[in-house]
Amino acid sequence: MGIRTVCFALAIFVTITWLRWTFAALAVVLPYLAVVAANAGGDRRTAPGTQVDQPSLPAGPGPDAPTDASTSGSHDD
Repeated sequence: MGIRTVCFALAIFVTITWLRWTFAALAVVLPYLAVVAANAGGDRRTAPGTQVDQPSLPAGPGPDAPTDASTSGSHDD
């Protein structure tokens, strides 16, 4: 984006007509080229060896299992 800014500034201050239009065109085209280049990298997540297997947790009690509060009995206050 720094090069685009320089091209934009040069398009304003350069007095040679064809050079001014060249800098203006570069200021417009450079962001498009940057996005295309960034998206052309491919999907790196599908490369072999990059997937990390998450360890599985042991199964916990089901939804009908009693909780600690209901099995502790009466409380003496």
